[in-house]
Amino acid sequence: MSGARGCYAVLAAAVKRDVSVPVMAVGRINTPEVADTMLANGDADFVCLSRALVADPYFVAKAQSGDVEAIVPCIACNECVASVHRHRGIACTMNPMASRELEFQEMMRQKPVSRRVVVIGAGVAGMAATLTAARRGHETHLIERSRELGGQLLLAHRPPHREELENALHYFRRRIVHEGVKVHLGRDWGAEKVAALSPNHVIVSTGADSRLPDIPGINQPHVIFGWQVIAETRKAGKTCVVVGGGLVGIEVADFLAHRGHKVMIVARSGLLTKAVWADHVYFLDRVRELGIETMANTKVHAIGPDWIDVEPAGQIQRILKNIDNVIICTGYEPRQAIGKDLMAKGIAVTFAGDVLGSRKFFQAVEEGTLAGLGVQGKRII
Repeated sequence: MSGARGCYAVLAAAVKRDVSVPVMAVGRINTPEVADTMLANGDADFVCLSRALVADPYFVAKAQSGDVEAIVPCIACNECVASVHRHRGIACTMNPMASRELEFQEMMRQKPVSRRVVVIGAGVAGMAATLTAARRGHETHLIERSRELGGQLLLAHRPPHREELENALHYFRRRIVHEGVKVHLGRDWGAEKVAALSPNHVIVSTGADSRLPDIPGINQPHVIFGWQVIAETRKAGKTCVVVGGGLVGIEVADFLAHRGHKVMIVARSGLLTKAVWADHVYFLDRVRELGIETMANTKVHAIGPDWIDVEPAGQIQRILKNIDNVIICTGYEPRQAIGKDLMAKGIAVTFAGDVLGSRKFFQAVEEGTLAGLGVQGKRII
């Protein structure tokens, strides 16, 4: 994701100047505009698409027909590469059907009975579920308590070199409008209000709230959440300790260090233990380049007004002093209440995304898509 679009154009052009045979270029060519520019500039005679065609096998046909906005964007997350390394075939964050076409072939051939589907929560999983259900011919309602679609995707594209994620956000928004989904923004509805829509099926993708670990001193005003830093609703001081060594914690540390803050990461286990290999390598390089200090396998005993008490595994307990902010990135607590209330009313409910526990972007899209495909209920009269 950190590589620039058309990143090998300069190299292809250099080769083309010195050879008499056609030159084919590769490298982050994920929009027709990038491909057209490379050809128009004479950088290459042909352009080659790989990950972009995994994300959308109809990329070329859509480009030829001028339906560019319908192209499913490759966000260069490298889940496709990671899945191959795990010997699980090829997978794609933006195209959960990749390499599973035969598995769902029979279902996709059949036109389902149209049903009224309500999706609660317009984050990644909710948008994927909404789009899938609408494309299957269901009358689809999307309810979101905030004033815009996106959920955590609204923040995920803000850290350095994560800008491609914004293209996923724009894609989902465009296609939801295109499919004629009934979108209800600024609606923090309870079960009664949702039930009043007479849904045949509800997909609950209400996400999760940031988890506050049980650490003495954690309720002090200088202790803030990572999402508040990325959203810039809270201003971090010059020296910060990020508690949490997962992808969110690393991204928050990167976000701050990139802006000149002094940052230390304290993690109770290793760093980036669940990240794909490309992210693992990239972010550890960033940590070194930005001078971010790290303390893995470390327990936090207490937080003071300007200090934090830590104990690295196998080492003596010590106090980190002169700390302006402690930033918590230690996971999430699922928000399942409305789903359980609806189930108590006898309404068919499917959960998808962080509401089931902390999910990666890849998992959220997959679960939302499968939830949209698996809608059940009675025919709308």
